[in-house]
Amino acid sequence: MSFDFVRRMSLRRQILWGTQLFTAVVSLLVGAVLFAVSDSYIRTTTLRSVEFNLQQMAASVQSSLDTARNLLNWASTDSTLRRYLT
Repeated sequence: MSFDFVRRMSLRRQILWGTQLFTAVVSLLVGAVLFAVSDSYIRTTTLRSVEFNLQQMAASVQSSLDTARNLLNWASTDSTLRRYLT
């Protein structure tokens, strides 16, 4: 922007132009910061959710394996069931 153009602009236009430029720059900065913060929050929340779901699944599998192990132990010690199966 040349100096002549700035000199020809009225004071009112200069103030309006400066205010609009300042508002646009601040809006872009706020938007960029909020985007970065929300991206970090989403990643953290997703990782916590996946970790919790995997822990729940592991507990469910462990419970099922314990139940199956108890059934097998009971079946191997019950002579009536052993005779029936053989």
